[in-house]
Amino acid sequence: MAARTGRIKLSELASSVGPSSSVDPQSRIDGVFRRDVPLLHLAANPRNPRRLQTDLDDLSSITDQQLQPLSVVSRDSWLRLWPDDAIGDAKYVVVNGCRRLAAAHHFGRPSLDVVIRDSLATSASTILEAAITENIARKNFDVMEEARAVDLLANELSSAAEAARRLKRTEGWVSQRRVLLRLHPDLQAVLVSGAMPVRVARELALLPTDAQTDTWRIGSAQAPGVKPTREPTHGAKPAPTGSPGNPPRKGRPRLTNHEVLARAVRRAGADAETLANVLFELLGEEGVATLTVLLDDRRTLPR
Repeated sequence: MAARTGRIKLSELASSVGPSSSVDPQSRIDGVFRRDVPLLHLAANPRNPRRLQTDLDDLSSITDQQLQPLSVVSRDSWLRLWPDDAIGDAKYVVVNGCRRLAAAHHFGRPSLDVVIRDSLATSASTILEAAITENIARKNFDVMEEARAVDLLANELSSAAEAARRLKRTEGWVSQRRVLLRLHPDLQAVLVSGAMPVRVARELALLPTDAQTDTWRIGSAQAPGVKPTREPTHGAKPAPTGSPGNPPRKGRPRLTNHEVLARAVRRAGADAETLANVLFELLGEEGVATLTVLLDDRRTLPR
């Protein structure tokens, strides 16, 4: 019997942890904490559902302390999913914490603590889900960012129902967020500013794009404390504050957007079948499906 030398051959060690190993290489490094990783080794998530924000003053304290480590995925794990993404020479891609990374660059902090979470990189949908789930509860994650993020996940999963399950929301909530993407860009800005309620935005988004701003101007002119989206051009007469069948009158109750639309439909004398045909022509098959979900939600609301 040959004597043991106590040495381990490198070739044998390599084969024991290679692709044939029963140990998942990603699981061995998942949850590993790295302190003071230089910023040049960190790339921001190229698929971050949040738009770039220049106002980082709320994170100025990062120069003195970092309250929470960034969640990152190793370079190889990321590029297996998206080989064409431009991440430079970075060793890690930040999944959660892109604003903290931007703040560190902005305020001159040279390094950040991270936790490697390669288990997030099992698929494109798990990356999106992780980024959305963290941001969706944040107050500074605006409703249009939320809508774009939910739409990205639903498209990646090819199922709004699965997106709802992953986010622990109802299918109606997912549909209501996605419909906001049909809103006119000017009105999206109004919504994000807080001058338009989400429920009004959803109703406007169901209209043809070229009719949305006019409908909002009529409704907002009748609503106290809300400015129309566009001011009258120089030399032009201001638009009337009422509709032809609803002229402004002192002491008259102000109407909401959906009340204005409802009166217009009543004046046209449209029956259910005519209205269904018009809506299908205006919204298309997908829009009618979204409308059906919204109507179901309305039906279940307490009266």
